[in-house]
Amino acid sequence: NLSQLNDSIKHIEQSNMLDGNKARPLYYRGMIYKVQKESLKAQRCFKLALEIEPGFSEALQELRLVENRIVRESSPPQKFVDMMNKFIKGNKDQ
Repeated sequence: NLSQLNDSIKHIEQSNMLDGNKARPLYYRGMIYKVQKESLKAQRCFKLALEIEPGFSEALQELRLVENRIVRESSPPQKFVDMMNKFIKGNKDQ
């Protein structure tokens, strides 16, 4: 539920303010953004968590996963690429 996720983000932000700059609240916020398919926001949270705690393996793993998602989402679909390659090849033969 979107409302529950937004409430979770508020609680995480409050705990982060109370605890100072801790990596785990940023990691949890990144996980929520990941579930919401807010990949760029999730990426930023995981990177910040790793700046605070460079050995935070869970954050590193999630950062890799979310960066792979960003690449996939920004790449054109393979069907389109194949169609364009066929078009270009066909025009070269003429």
